[in-house]
Amino acid sequence: MSGSLQIAKSLRRHLIFGANTDVGKTIISAGLVRSAQLQQQSHNNNQNAVHYIKPLQSGVDDSHEGDAAFVQKVCELSSKSSDINLNSSYQTLFQWKAAVSPHLASRMEGMPASDEQVLNTLCNTLQHQQEEDLLLQSTTIIETAGGALSPSSASPNNNAFFHAKNTNNNSNNTPSNNLNWGWSTQADLY
Repeated sequence: MSGSLQIAKSLRRHLIFGANTDVGKTIISAGLVRSAQLQQQSHNNNQNAVHYIKPLQSGVDDSHEGDAAFVQKVCELSSKSSDINLNSSYQTLFQWKAAVSPHLASRMEGMPASDEQVLNTLCNTLQHQQEEDLLLQSTTIIETAGGALSPSSASPNNNAFFHAKNTNNNSNNTPSNNLNWGWSTQADLY
């Protein structure tokens, strides 16, 4: 897959960005997932699917299961009716144990994920959902690991002094012809 996907109009996709840790991305995501599930229940319509995807997750270990597990628990605990099929899925695509930004965690643990790998895995996951949900209307909440300008897991040169100045590493610090941030932002990735 080339990292692009044609999305049917009946399939809603929402990206959740939020700068910094603990600003509420996961709480908002859980609320959006649960709201989509409640909308499905209120219409007595089991022909809808609700999905949650966390492409990049760091800080996952025995004491912290990760955001997908949290969203699933919140949604299942708040579901009072066991006879309604919620047709939901919750998944993390890439995860690391270190509780630091994914671009650092991937290097620290020797498990890098290139931007191409992340994008292709996300597109393949969405394509699989689209094929399974062909006759359904579905909502997918995609929660990023940080804000729109947060680095992705494969960001090169993320620690160089010039990363946000659009300059190259030459002695006179003049702007380069290659105007880039020196890292791949999550907004550019998705």
